[in-house]
Amino acid sequence: MKTHTKIFAAGLLATGIALPLAYSYAGHSGFQTAHAGHGQRGGPDNFCRHNPADKAEEVIEYVDGFMVFNEAQTPAWENLKAAVRSGGDRIEDTCADLKAEGRPTTAPEKLARMETMISSGAAALQEIRPAFDAFYQTLSEKQQDALDKLSRHGKRRHGHDQED
Repeated sequence: MKTHTKIFAAGLLATGIALPLAYSYAGHSGFQTAHAGHGQRGGPDNFCRHNPADKAEEVIEYVDGFMVFNEAQTPAWENLKAAVRSGGDRIEDTCADLKAEGRPTTAPEKLARMETMISSGAAALQEIRPAFDAFYQTLSEKQQDALDKLSRHGKRRHGHDQED
Protein backbone atom coordinates (compact mmCIF):
# COMPACT_ATOMS: atom_id res chain seq x y z
CA MET A 1 0.00 0.00 0.00
CA LYS A 2 1.34 3.43 -0.89
CA THR A 3 2.51 5.71 1.90
CA HIS A 4 -0.05 8.41 1.13
CA THR A 5 -2.84 5.81 1.34
CA LYS A 6 -1.59 4.68 4.75
CA ILE A 7 -1.45 8.29 5.92
CA PHE A 8 -4.96 8.85 4.61
CA ALA A 9 -6.14 5.78 6.51
CA ALA A 10 -4.51 7.01 9.71
CA GLY A 11 -6.13 10.39 9.21
CA LEU A 12 -9.46 8.76 8.50
CA LEU A 13 -9.11 6.85 11.72
CA ALA A 14 -8.42 10.00 13.72
CA THR A 15 -10.96 12.23 12.06
CA GLY A 16 -13.54 9.53 11.49
CA ILE A 17 -13.49 7.68 14.78
CA ALA A 18 -11.53 8.94 17.72
CA LEU A 19 -11.90 12.71 17.45
CA PRO A 20 -15.63 12.94 16.68
CA LEU A 21 -16.39 10.35 19.31
CA ALA A 22 -14.29 12.10 21.88
CA TYR A 23 -15.89 15.42 20.98
CA SER A 24 -19.46 14.19 21.25
CA TYR A 25 -18.84 11.73 24.09
CA ALA A 26 -17.27 14.47 26.16
CA GLY A 27 -20.61 16.22 26.16
CA HIS A 28 -19.90 19.14 23.82
CA SER A 29 -22.97 18.43 21.75
CA GLY A 30 -25.03 18.37 24.93
CA PHE A 31 -24.32 21.96 25.84
CA GLN A 32 -26.81 24.68 25.08
CA THR A 33 -24.93 27.25 23.04
CA ALA A 34 -25.30 30.95 22.52
CA HIS A 35 -26.46 30.07 19.01
CA ALA A 36 -29.26 27.80 20.14
CA GLY A 37 -31.74 30.16 18.59
CA HIS A 38 -30.04 29.72 15.24
CA GLY A 39 -30.88 26.09 14.58
CA GLN A 40 -28.54 24.48 17.11
CA ARG A 41 -30.07 22.50 19.92
CA GLY A 42 -28.39 21.41 23.09
CA GLY A 43 -29.35 18.75 25.55
CA PRO A 44 -29.94 15.04 25.13
CA ASP A 45 -31.81 15.47 21.85
CA ASN A 46 -28.55 16.60 20.26
CA PHE A 47 -26.30 14.43 22.46
CA CYS A 48 -28.16 11.30 21.38
CA ARG A 49 -29.45 12.31 17.93
CA HIS A 50 -26.50 11.16 15.84
CA ASN A 51 -25.46 7.76 17.07
CA PRO A 52 -21.68 8.04 17.16
CA ALA A 53 -21.35 4.28 17.67
CA ASP A 54 -23.02 3.63 14.31
CA LYS A 55 -20.80 6.20 12.59
CA ALA A 56 -17.71 4.72 14.23
CA GLU A 57 -18.71 1.23 13.12
CA GLU A 58 -18.98 2.43 9.52
CA VAL A 59 -15.48 3.90 9.67
CA ILE A 60 -14.08 0.82 11.41
CA GLU A 61 -15.48 -1.38 8.65
CA TYR A 62 -14.14 0.97 5.97
CA VAL A 63 -10.63 1.05 7.47
CA ASP A 64 -10.67 -2.72 8.04
CA GLY A 65 -11.65 -3.19 4.41
CA PHE A 66 -8.54 -1.64 2.90
CA MET A 67 -5.92 -0.97 5.56
CA VAL A 68 -3.20 -3.50 6.27
CA PHE A 69 -1.67 -2.91 9.67
CA ASN A 70 1.83 -3.98 10.66
CA GLU A 71 2.54 -6.30 13.60
CA ALA A 72 2.69 -3.44 16.11
CA GLN A 73 -0.40 -1.68 14.77
CA THR A 74 -2.74 -4.69 14.60
CA PRO A 75 -3.17 -5.30 18.35
CA ALA A 76 -3.32 -1.56 19.02
CA TRP A 77 -5.99 -1.18 16.31
CA GLU A 78 -8.02 -4.07 17.78
CA ASN A 79 -7.83 -2.47 21.24
CA LEU A 80 -8.92 0.88 19.82
CA LYS A 81 -11.88 -0.70 18.05
CA ALA A 82 -12.93 -2.44 21.26
CA ALA A 83 -12.66 0.79 23.24
CA VAL A 84 -14.65 2.74 20.65
CA ARG A 85 -17.37 0.11 20.63
CA SER A 86 -17.50 0.03 24.42
CA GLY A 87 -17.69 3.81 24.57
CA GLY A 88 -20.49 3.75 22.01
CA ASP A 89 -22.39 1.21 24.09
CA ARG A 90 -21.99 3.42 27.15
CA ILE A 91 -23.42 6.41 25.29
CA GLU A 92 -26.29 4.35 23.87
CA ASP A 93 -27.16 3.16 27.39
CA THR A 94 -27.08 6.72 28.71
CA CYS A 95 -29.28 7.92 25.86
CA ALA A 96 -31.79 5.14 26.49
CA ASP A 97 -31.91 6.07 30.18
CA LEU A 98 -32.37 9.75 29.39
CA LYS A 99 -35.13 8.99 26.91
CA ALA A 100 -36.92 6.79 29.46
CA GLU A 101 -36.76 9.59 32.04
CA GLY A 102 -38.47 12.04 29.72
CA ARG A 103 -37.70 15.72 29.45
CA PRO A 104 -36.68 17.50 32.64
CA THR A 105 -39.01 20.30 33.69
CA THR A 106 -37.08 22.05 36.44
CA ALA A 107 -33.70 23.76 36.43
CA PRO A 108 -32.19 21.23 38.90
CA GLU A 109 -33.46 18.33 36.75
CA LYS A 110 -31.91 19.90 33.66
CA LEU A 111 -28.61 20.41 35.44
CA ALA A 112 -28.63 16.80 36.68
CA ARG A 113 -29.34 15.62 33.15
CA MET A 114 -26.43 17.64 31.80
CA GLU A 115 -24.19 16.15 34.48
CA THR A 116 -25.26 12.65 33.41
CA MET A 117 -24.44 13.38 29.77
CA ILE A 118 -21.06 14.89 30.57
CA SER A 119 -20.16 12.09 32.98
CA SER A 120 -21.10 9.43 30.44
CA GLY A 121 -19.14 11.20 27.72
CA ALA A 122 -16.11 11.61 29.95
CA ALA A 123 -16.19 7.94 30.97
CA ALA A 124 -16.32 6.88 27.31
CA LEU A 125 -13.49 9.24 26.45
CA GLN A 126 -11.40 7.94 29.35
CA GLU A 127 -11.76 4.47 27.88
CA ILE A 128 -11.09 5.49 24.26
CA ARG A 129 -8.18 7.85 24.77
CA PRO A 130 -5.61 5.38 26.16
CA ALA A 131 -6.37 2.96 23.31
CA PHE A 132 -6.07 5.77 20.78
CA ASP A 133 -2.82 6.97 22.36
CA ALA A 134 -1.39 3.44 22.17
CA PHE A 135 -2.41 3.13 18.52
CA TYR A 136 -0.97 6.55 17.73
CA GLN A 137 2.37 5.47 19.15
CA THR A 138 2.51 2.60 16.63
CA LEU A 139 2.31 5.02 13.69
CA SER A 140 5.40 6.24 11.89
CA GLU A 141 6.46 9.83 12.46
CA LYS A 142 5.12 10.73 9.02
CA GLN A 143 1.76 9.11 9.81
CA GLN A 144 1.61 10.89 13.17
CA ASP A 145 2.34 14.24 11.52
CA ALA A 146 -0.37 13.66 8.92
CA LEU A 147 -2.85 12.59 11.57
CA ASP A 148 -2.01 15.63 13.70
CA LYS A 149 -2.59 17.90 10.72
CA LEU A 150 -5.89 16.23 9.89
CA SER A 151 -7.04 16.49 13.50
CA ARG A 152 -6.75 20.29 13.23
CA HIS A 153 -8.41 20.50 9.80
CA GLY A 154 -11.90 21.86 9.63
CA LYS A 155 -11.94 23.67 12.96
CA ARG A 156 -13.74 26.79 11.94
CA ARG A 157 -15.81 29.29 13.82
CA HIS A 158 -17.58 32.21 12.22
CA GLY A 159 -15.57 31.73 9.05
CA HIS A 160 -12.13 31.87 10.69
CA ASP A 161 -9.67 29.04 11.18
CA GLN A 162 -9.02 28.12 14.77
CA GLU A 163 -5.82 26.76 16.20
CA ASP A 164 -5.68 24.56 19.26
